[in-house]
Amino acid sequence: MNETKENSHKQSHIEKFFSKYKNTLSIVSGLIILVTFFITADDYINNQIENKITDESYINKLSKTLRPFSIFNEEGAVSYDHGGLKYIKNITFSKNKHGNIDKILLDTSVFLQAAPIISYVGSDNYSFKSTRINTYRWEYKVGSYNVFTDESATEQYDSIWIIEILK
Repeated sequence: MNETKENSHKQSHIEKFFSKYKNTLSIVSGLIILVTFFITADDYINNQIENKITDESYINKLSKTLRPFSIFNEEGAVSYDHGGLKYIKNITFSKNKHGNIDKILLDTSVFLQAAPIISYVGSDNYSFKSTRINTYRWEYKVGSYNVFTDESATEQYDSIWIIEILK
């Protein structure tokens, strides 16, 4: 019987404690749940971001949007497009009487605030002066010089050009 009295006395102390601090315990447990939720949500969001930025297809799509470019030859045939063709309508190379490129006309399908960057991939070096002709046309005047001055070279290589769109 003493045991039962003792147990009920202990129970009443516990009940008194919980009833006295009910609001405080509710607030503390709510804060613990809230903090746990934010920690879990933060970990989940960080993992999702990490998965996204290391996903190759996402990086490819993002780079096509941020820095589109295309690789083409002197005839304007594109050998690789990395998002640049959606901005390019037409590319025309003009050659002088010696067969050297002296001008490139670039027609765009959208207004571009800055001139696209044109680069030549090969042994010759070219310098360019870009001028906007109208809203959708850019003219590049081309100056060149050969890095290799060996006149005995007879093999002709394909001319490869890269155009980068600045947005």
